[in-house]
Amino acid sequence: MYLDANEWPELLHTKVQALGQFHLDVLIDGALFSESQRESLAALEPPPLQSLLFEQTPEHASKALGPVLVRLQLDIETHAQWLKAFTQQSYKKAGALNLLSRWEFPELAAHLRDCTQAQWSKGACTGILRYYDSRLFGTVSLMLDPSQRHYFHAPVIEWLWLSRDGRVRTVAGHPSAPGDIPSAVLSLSDEQMGYMQAWTLAEQWHLERRASGRHGFTAFEDWLHVLFEGHLAALRERVQDADREAFVQQWLATNTPRNMLDHGRS
Repeated sequence: MYLDANEWPELLHTKVQALGQFHLDVLIDGALFSESQRESLAALEPPPLQSLLFEQTPEHASKALGPVLVRLQLDIETHAQWLKAFTQQSYKKAGALNLLSRWEFPELAAHLRDCTQAQWSKGACTGILRYYDSRLFGTVSLMLDPSQRHYFHAPVIEWLWLSRDGRVRTVAGHPSAPGDIPSAVLSLSDEQMGYMQAWTLAEQWHLERRASGRHGFTAFEDWLHVLFEGHLAALRERVQDADREAFVQQWLATNTPRNMLDHGRS
């Protein structure tokens, strides 16, 4: 389902009302949050609950560029209007993640803060899990194993966001009581790290070559997904950096609508 910038806040409001509550939690990537958007949020009256999720983490010094969790009360007109304005400004860009949760705000913020921290290489390496970037969220959610998924989604009834095409995207949560979910660090396997790397490489490929079009794809996310699959295949085949260009070009030659159509005519 595709929605325009006016329809999206209305859908979110309907979802909130269906739960019999008034608040919507909005998770914003601080690196994509403009100064004017920060100022408009800071000026809201009454002020919404907010938390900078890099506080109390090793990334504390960069907290302003990290994820910001905001609890909007949609029965308050100023909050509802801010959501509408923010949607207009971020439509068909990397917008916010929206989540429906019954957890108290401090508990929710603490859990989502813990989920920004990951380790890999059997604990030898640590860093940030950028799940709060809506462009990456679907990949992160997909790559988690069942136990990680249960932990990660524990406070959430449903995640909702708009793709860069204006397509509604949702992921169901695994709502649990706060006391049932102990704090943990997500430990990622090499294969899971490969998923993250493949998505990053696909985004870079698009940015460097977008002038050449999308090989017949009309929906941006479909185009990016086939790029992701191509880069993931290259990692699985252990293709070296110098050979990746040719490998992905060949992948696109057989896995995109334009080339598949051309091959069918030949």
